[in-house]
Amino acid sequence: MTFKDIMHVGIMTEDPVSLCNWYEEKLDFKIVYKLPPTTKRSEVYWLKFDNNIIEIVPSNKNRRHNRSMKDPGISHFSVSVKCFDEKLKELSKKGIKVENIHEFKEFKCGFFNDPEGNLVEILSFYN
Repeated sequence: MTFKDIMHVGIMTEDPVSLCNWYEEKLDFKIVYKLPPTTKRSEVYWLKFDNNIIEIVPSNKNRRHNRSMKDPGISHFSVSVKCFDEKLKELSKKGIKVENIHEFKEFKCGFFNDPEGNLVEILSFYN
């Protein structure tokens, strides 16, 4: 049996509510599910756009400071956009600075951090 797709990306945070609000306000994600709190953790949120889901999970207090893209482990997640330059302008109006912009033969991409320092890539294929 083969895998169907990647179900979601999990992001650990000390403040799930604030991070959910940021993804809703800045990137137009919508909360589609709240996993109720238990005695071992607070609420877990699933945010969605199209068929893509990120899971916002309460973390322990250990932060990953000064991570770079080349550090071991998952370095970023990427979202595709129809038009890179239009999305760049839209994000800029929302106070998000996209950096490390690269143009390749097939696509254009750039990166920004969410408030927790998680690296997000936007990518647009030319055709």
